[in-house]
Amino acid sequence: MSKQLLHTYQSHVVIVALNDRAFVIIKHKDDGVYASAASSSSSVSNLDSTASRAYVIELSVEVAPASDGNSGVVDEGGSEAIQKGEDQQQQQQQQRDANTNPHEIQAVCCTEIESHIYLAVSRENKTLALYSIPSQEYHVTKKFVYPTITYNLPKRAKCLSFGTVPSSSCAQSNRHVIITGDLAGDAIAYPVLSTNSSASAIPTNSTSATATTRRLLLGHTASILTGLNLVPSSNINQFILTADRDEKIRVSHFPETYMIHGYLLGHSSFISSMDAASSCQEDSDSQKRTVCITGSGDGTVRLWDYQMCKEVGRVPVMMKKCPVEENNLEDTKMPAEDDEEEEDEDVIVDDYNEEEKRDDYEDEGDFDEDFSDDDQDIDGHEIAVPVSVALSPNGESAVVVRDGIPTIDIHPIPTASSSQPILSLHKKITLDCPSQPLAVKCLGDGSVLVLGRSPDYLVHFQCSSSTGTKPADGVCFNDASSISPFCMALKDSIGSDHIDMPETTLERMWNKTNDPENERGEEGNDGEEQTQQNKKRGDLHWNDARRKEIDKLAQHRRKKRRRENRKMMKDEEVEN
Repeated sequence: MSKQLLHTYQSHVVIVALNDRAFVIIKHKDDGVYASAASSSSSVSNLDSTASRAYVIELSVEVAPASDGNSGVVDEGGSEAIQKGEDQQQQQQQQRDANTNPHEIQAVCCTEIESHIYLAVSRENKTLALYSIPSQEYHVTKKFVYPTITYNLPKRAKCLSFGTVPSSSCAQSNRHVIITGDLAGDAIAYPVLSTNSSASAIPTNSTSATATTRRLLLGHTASILTGLNLVPSSNINQFILTADRDEKIRVSHFPETYMIHGYLLGHSSFISSMDAASSCQEDSDSQKRTVCITGSGDGTVRLWDYQMCKEVGRVPVMMKKCPVEENNLEDTKMPAEDDEEEEDEDVIVDDYNEEEKRDDYEDEGDFDEDFSDDDQDIDGHEIAVPVSVALSPNGESAVVVRDGIPTIDIHPIPTASSSQPILSLHKKITLDCPSQPLAVKCLGDGSVLVLGRSPDYLVHFQCSSSTGTKPADGVCFNDASSISPFCMALKDSIGSDHIDMPETTLERMWNKTNDPENERGEEGNDGEEQTQQNKKRGDLHWNDARRKEIDKLAQHRRKKRRRENRKMMKDEEVEN
């Protein structure tokens, strides 16, 4: 997963992360004026009353003063473990880039529980801050809100989701938790501070607190969680979907996460983004569809039925032009030599890369484009990795954002039939964005919110059809940002401030090195100097789309060195 920088709850709560600043935008639930105004030709001046219904509150990084008595810091990493590994953490911190912002936001999440709006923000410094806003008081003039509690995490959390643990007896109430997916591959649940809890029960000294309030739900062995969703199932229990870097999605029961329902298998690279339909909403007018959508580094976007644990649809792969500064993979291949064994292994490496491409496009044979071995259109192009995907609440449309393409694609999801088990989602509505989209979410009314860069940080696309939210023939989406209460309220709150946003949430290969061969160094050099120079350009991100190709080349070099050593040993034996 890329960073979870945008999250929505139904159609009235939006939380957005802009670098190290988080904003929550709240709109009246019964505001029906905007839905009809978006498809009309009314001027913005006539909609001032509608725009004023949205309120923006910035989520403060700092903890409230001690005199407030409503906040605390809990050391959920374990004080003994932190004290024991203090030296290692200091060394790791010194090795990190000096330009890294410790307050940079990694993930945000929002929900509404018992007339309170709860918000969660995970940051680069391994903290998780929880905020609570009464639903009746959000319209009160408030520019900032302090966290009610802040947890110190063992690892950085890249994905968040609120959940409810049902009580075992009628005398007890349900427990609400916030679930984090971190870089260690663990899904950990932390309690959401109840509004009726006593402040004295919260430990305020982080050095004396213990990790007694958290609960490890599940873990992915030797991997990293890239996506997390809590979804309903056919029975009274729920499912928790967890995606990782190793191409799989695990479906587990919740809260009995030790019970694995199944796996969603089919991707050949890391899972970059995941979303599920109606994870928190009940729609009595339409039947709930137990579907989720995933984007992967292999370029495919797949639709799954997580109840049946099978693939039900697929979006075609898209290509984009390679950046000028990024070297082609052909430049990093080892030169062939006269040795027959060396030539055979070069062919294996070449066949691997071509097979990967050929398999991807052969799977899409029913779609518009068919890439074969002699198709020269692939030269100078690369796969556009989907960095963000979203499903409408009713599961009838999917939205895809791809790296390096300043547009979003809205795909209608047709009804599955027995004659076509895997649906072809090639039909789409393409919408241009002012800048490279970073994240996308669907609101309950069928509209789409897109997070981008300055100056239009938030773009709102509204469906022109008033009869439904499913995109179909003759239905189009309009850019309603100029009249959207969310966009206008956020723009007014930021004002003239400029907030730096990344060009993409997917790191480039050249951020670490332009040529993997340079890591070996020149003659008589171990490559340490070159490695340090490459690290200054930026560390290799954990979800680099080409980590497998780089690993293949590294294995190829190791085999070559072993052959050279064996040959030298044989020559020495012959001479002796």
